[in-house]
Amino acid sequence: MELKSYFRTHIVSVLLTLAAVFSSSLQAQSLDKIVATVNGAIITESEVQTRIQLIKFDAAMSGRNQPDVAGLRERALDDEIRYVLRMSEISNRGIRISDERVDQVMQRIVAGLELTLTQFTAELENFNLNLDDYREVVRGNLTLQEFVSAVIVPSVTVTELEVTRYLESISEGFEPIKEFDTSVLFLGVSRAKNEDQRQQLRKVSD
Repeated sequence: MELKSYFRTHIVSVLLTLAAVFSSSLQAQSLDKIVATVNGAIITESEVQTRIQLIKFDAAMSGRNQPDVAGLRERALDDEIRYVLRMSEISNRGIRISDERVDQVMQRIVAGLELTLTQFTAELENFNLNLDDYREVVRGNLTLQEFVSAVIVPSVTVTELEVTRYLESISEGFEPIKEFDTSVLFLGVSRAKNEDQRQQLRKVSD
Protein backbone atom coordinates (compact mmCIF):
# COMPACT_ATOMS: atom_id res chain seq x y z
CA MET A 1 0.00 0.00 0.00
CA GLU A 2 2.78 2.38 0.91
CA LEU A 3 4.50 1.60 -2.40
CA LYS A 4 1.31 2.27 -4.33
CA SER A 5 0.79 5.50 -2.43
CA TYR A 6 4.35 6.55 -3.23
CA PHE A 7 3.98 5.85 -6.94
CA ARG A 8 0.58 7.59 -7.01
CA THR A 9 2.06 10.68 -5.38
CA HIS A 10 5.07 10.55 -7.69
CA ILE A 11 2.93 10.20 -10.80
CA VAL A 12 0.71 13.13 -9.76
CA SER A 13 3.81 15.26 -9.18
CA VAL A 14 5.19 14.36 -12.61
CA LEU A 15 1.87 15.14 -14.28
CA LEU A 16 1.65 18.52 -12.58
CA THR A 17 5.18 19.33 -13.69
CA LEU A 18 4.43 18.30 -17.25
CA ALA A 19 1.24 20.39 -17.21
CA ALA A 20 3.18 23.45 -16.03
CA VAL A 21 5.83 22.94 -18.71
CA PHE A 22 3.18 22.42 -21.38
CA SER A 23 1.33 25.56 -20.26
CA SER A 24 4.54 27.62 -20.37
CA SER A 25 5.32 26.21 -23.79
CA LEU A 26 1.88 27.16 -25.09
CA GLN A 27 2.23 30.67 -23.65
CA ALA A 28 5.65 31.06 -25.28
CA GLN A 29 4.27 29.84 -28.59
CA SER A 30 1.37 32.27 -28.28
CA LEU A 31 3.71 35.20 -27.70
CA ASP A 32 6.04 34.14 -30.51
CA LYS A 33 3.34 33.50 -33.08
CA ILE A 34 3.55 35.59 -36.24
CA VAL A 35 0.87 38.26 -36.42
CA ALA A 36 2.09 40.15 -39.51
CA THR A 37 4.81 40.25 -42.15
CA VAL A 38 6.08 43.50 -43.63
CA ASN A 39 8.32 43.30 -46.70
CA GLY A 40 9.51 39.91 -45.51
CA ALA A 41 10.07 41.09 -41.92
CA ILE A 42 8.15 39.17 -39.25
CA ILE A 43 6.19 40.82 -36.44
CA THR A 44 5.42 38.56 -33.49
CA GLU A 45 2.78 38.77 -30.80
CA SER A 46 5.46 39.45 -28.18
CA GLU A 47 6.62 42.52 -30.12
CA VAL A 48 3.05 43.81 -30.27
CA GLN A 49 2.64 43.25 -26.52
CA THR A 50 5.89 45.12 -25.86
CA ARG A 51 4.61 47.99 -28.00
CA ILE A 52 1.38 48.07 -25.97
CA GLN A 53 3.35 48.35 -22.74
CA LEU A 54 5.54 51.09 -24.24
CA ILE A 55 2.44 53.10 -25.14
CA LYS A 56 1.15 52.74 -21.58
CA PHE A 57 4.56 53.62 -20.12
CA ASP A 58 4.86 56.73 -22.30
CA ALA A 59 1.42 57.90 -21.15
CA ALA A 60 2.36 57.36 -17.50
CA MET A 61 5.68 59.19 -17.77
CA SER A 62 4.03 62.08 -19.66
CA GLY A 63 1.28 62.47 -17.09
CA ARG A 64 -1.44 61.62 -19.59
CA ASN A 65 -4.41 59.36 -19.06
CA GLN A 66 -3.90 55.73 -19.91
CA PRO A 67 -5.17 54.88 -23.42
CA ASP A 68 -8.45 53.05 -23.81
CA VAL A 69 -8.09 49.31 -23.91
CA ALA A 70 -10.40 49.14 -26.90
CA GLY A 71 -8.33 49.54 -30.02
CA LEU A 72 -5.02 49.58 -28.12
CA ARG A 73 -3.74 46.36 -29.66
CA GLU A 74 -4.63 47.58 -33.15
CA ARG A 75 -2.82 50.84 -32.49
CA ALA A 76 0.23 48.95 -31.20
CA LEU A 77 0.27 46.72 -34.27
CA ASP A 78 0.00 49.74 -36.57
CA ASP A 79 2.87 51.43 -34.71
CA GLU A 80 4.99 48.30 -35.01
CA ILE A 81 4.28 47.99 -38.75
CA ARG A 82 5.23 51.63 -39.33
CA TYR A 83 8.38 51.14 -37.27
CA VAL A 84 9.41 48.09 -39.31
CA LEU A 85 8.75 49.93 -42.57
CA ARG A 86 10.82 52.94 -41.48
CA MET A 87 13.69 50.81 -40.22
CA SER A 88 13.66 48.79 -43.44
CA GLU A 89 14.08 51.96 -45.51
CA ILE A 90 16.66 53.44 -43.17
CA SER A 91 18.76 50.27 -42.96
CA ASN A 92 19.33 50.49 -46.70
CA ARG A 93 20.92 53.91 -46.16
CA GLY A 94 23.55 52.56 -43.81
CA ILE A 95 22.52 54.82 -40.90
CA ARG A 96 23.75 53.52 -37.56
CA ILE A 97 23.41 54.99 -34.06
CA SER A 98 26.21 54.24 -31.60
CA ASP A 99 25.56 52.81 -28.15
CA GLU A 100 27.30 55.85 -26.64
CA ARG A 101 24.80 58.22 -28.24
CA VAL A 102 21.89 56.11 -27.06
CA ASP A 103 23.31 56.12 -23.53
CA GLN A 104 23.66 59.92 -23.58
CA VAL A 105 20.03 60.38 -24.60
CA MET A 106 18.88 57.83 -22.02
CA GLN A 107 20.73 59.77 -19.33
CA ARG A 108 19.05 63.03 -20.39
CA ILE A 109 15.62 61.38 -20.37
CA VAL A 110 16.11 59.94 -16.89
CA ALA A 111 17.47 63.26 -15.59
CA GLY A 112 14.55 65.13 -17.18
CA LEU A 113 12.13 62.90 -15.28
CA GLU A 114 14.09 63.62 -12.09
CA LEU A 115 14.64 59.92 -11.48
CA THR A 116 17.67 57.79 -10.82
CA LEU A 117 18.46 54.98 -13.25
CA THR A 118 17.31 52.50 -10.60
CA GLN A 119 13.99 54.32 -10.20
CA PHE A 120 13.54 54.54 -13.97
CA THR A 121 14.22 50.81 -14.28
CA ALA A 122 11.63 50.12 -11.58
CA GLU A 123 9.06 52.22 -13.47
CA LEU A 124 9.75 50.19 -16.59
CA GLU A 125 9.34 46.94 -14.69
CA ASN A 126 5.90 48.09 -13.55
CA PHE A 127 4.92 47.79 -17.22
CA ASN A 128 6.78 44.51 -17.80
CA LEU A 129 9.53 46.38 -19.66
CA ASN A 130 13.27 46.62 -19.20
CA LEU A 131 16.06 49.02 -20.12
CA ASP A 132 16.84 47.14 -23.33
CA ASP A 133 13.25 47.63 -24.51
CA TYR A 134 13.48 51.38 -23.94
CA ARG A 135 16.97 51.61 -25.40
CA GLU A 136 15.60 50.24 -28.66
CA VAL A 137 12.89 52.91 -28.64
CA VAL A 138 15.52 55.61 -28.17
CA ARG A 139 17.72 54.08 -30.87
CA GLY A 140 14.78 53.96 -33.28
CA ASN A 141 13.89 57.61 -32.67
CA LEU A 142 17.51 58.73 -33.09
CA THR A 143 17.81 56.69 -36.28
CA LEU A 144 14.70 58.32 -37.68
CA GLN A 145 15.97 61.81 -36.78
CA GLU A 146 19.29 61.07 -38.47
CA PHE A 147 17.49 59.80 -41.55
CA VAL A 148 15.37 62.94 -41.79
CA SER A 149 18.39 65.22 -41.34
CA ALA A 150 20.64 63.36 -43.73
CA VAL A 151 18.21 62.29 -46.45
CA ILE A 152 14.86 64.07 -46.29
CA VAL A 153 15.85 67.67 -45.48
CA PRO A 154 18.58 68.01 -48.18
CA SER A 155 16.14 66.77 -50.81
CA VAL A 156 13.52 69.40 -49.97
CA THR A 157 13.83 72.59 -52.01
CA VAL A 158 11.65 75.67 -51.83
CA THR A 159 11.56 78.00 -54.84
CA GLU A 160 11.18 81.77 -54.70
CA LEU A 161 7.81 81.41 -56.42
CA GLU A 162 6.60 79.05 -53.68
CA VAL A 163 7.69 81.54 -51.02
CA THR A 164 5.83 84.36 -52.83
CA ARG A 165 2.68 82.29 -53.12
CA TYR A 166 2.88 81.37 -49.44
CA LEU A 167 3.24 85.00 -48.40
CA GLU A 168 0.30 85.94 -50.61
CA SER A 169 -1.83 83.17 -49.11
CA ILE A 170 -1.21 84.25 -45.52
CA SER A 171 -1.80 87.91 -46.38
CA GLU A 172 -5.30 87.22 -47.69
CA GLY A 173 -7.97 88.51 -45.35
CA PHE A 174 -5.76 91.19 -43.83
CA GLU A 175 -6.86 94.78 -44.49
CA PRO A 176 -4.02 97.18 -45.33
CA ILE A 177 -3.49 100.05 -42.89
CA LYS A 178 -4.90 103.17 -44.57
CA GLU A 179 -4.99 105.58 -41.64
CA PHE A 180 -2.86 105.94 -38.60
CA ASP A 181 -4.72 105.93 -35.30
CA THR A 182 -3.76 109.21 -33.65
CA SER A 183 -5.70 108.61 -30.46
CA VAL A 184 -2.51 107.53 -28.76
CA LEU A 185 -0.98 110.92 -29.64
CA PHE A 186 -3.91 112.81 -28.19
CA LEU A 187 -3.61 110.70 -25.10
CA GLY A 188 -0.01 111.81 -24.95
CA VAL A 189 -1.13 115.45 -25.33
CA SER A 190 -3.37 115.25 -22.31
CA ARG A 191 -0.56 113.78 -20.25
CA ALA A 192 2.16 116.20 -21.40
CA LYS A 193 3.72 118.01 -18.49
CA ASN A 194 4.01 121.43 -20.09
CA GLU A 195 2.62 123.49 -22.98
CA ASP A 196 5.73 123.03 -25.18
CA GLN A 197 5.34 119.25 -25.06
CA ARG A 198 1.63 119.53 -25.85
CA GLN A 199 2.32 121.75 -28.85
CA GLN A 200 4.94 119.35 -30.22
CA LEU A 201 2.60 116.38 -29.92
CA ARG A 202 -0.22 118.29 -31.65
CA LYS A 203 2.09 119.08 -34.61
CA VAL A 204 2.88 115.37 -34.98
CA SER A 205 -0.81 114.41 -34.83
CA ASP A 206 -1.74 117.06 -37.41
